[in-house]
Amino acid sequence: KDARASLPRIFINGVLISMLIFFLMSLVAFGVMPHEELAASNYAMADAAHRFLPAWGGAVVTIGALMAFTTSLNATLYVPARILFVLGEDRMAPQWFARVGQQFRTPWVSLVLNTGIALVLLWTKKFGYVLDIVLVAIFLLYGLNSAALLALPFVRPALYRTARVRLRPVWLVICGLVSIVAMAYLTIATIWRDIEKQQATPADQRGLAIWQLLLLWTLVGTILYAIARWEGHRSGFDYKAQLQSEGAEEATETAASER
Repeated sequence: KDARASLPRIFINGVLISMLIFFLMSLVAFGVMPHEELAASNYAMADAAHRFLPAWGGAVVTIGALMAFTTSLNATLYVPARILFVLGEDRMAPQWFARVGQQFRTPWVSLVLNTGIALVLLWTKKFGYVLDIVLVAIFLLYGLNSAALLALPFVRPALYRTARVRLRPVWLVICGLVSIVAMAYLTIATIWRDIEKQQATPADQRGLAIWQLLLLWTLVGTILYAIARWEGHRSGFDYKAQLQSEGAEEATETAASER
């Protein structure tokens, strides 16, 4: 009934419970298998389960892992499509990203585009390569989120004042910088590991390195953003007014919920 009050509790409790579960799982895995074997295993939890559960225990853990992986596909496929839809709706990308179907009112353009890219990557590359691409994308996204958090009280002070939980700006700067440095390190480490793999691969079997694909994505994103700005300029769209109106709506909703 009151999403503003319940969702923060759900997120915080969900993260804490997940951390506890993962910690206990890791504790059990390291307790029954040497760390060298765990590092070399492609199915660490299933292999660990074979050590202390009956013969069917490993199969149960494997099925559970497949179910969890299938569930995570919802976020993997649908969330990026939703982001593309919002970018098109906010005129940060071409408007056709925001097209929805007449029958089911779903953002079919962004869904088809996102699913098509995912299928191409799966068909043409190994799973480890795709995983590294996803990790770099996540690290960069978290780094951008951290930069936005760091800049929020200085660039959008009115929006910062609407937050229910407001850390002091100095703490936001410290937390934001720590997160940015951590994400930058993980991004560089992942790209460097991919470069070493590329160098160890015969020249005729090499594909695009992750850093090359990252540059390609940046170029494509820049072109799409330029097209969106051109479309907005032609139609007289006011980006600054949009930001101000969204901030005012957020402040009004927060004030109403606090009454």
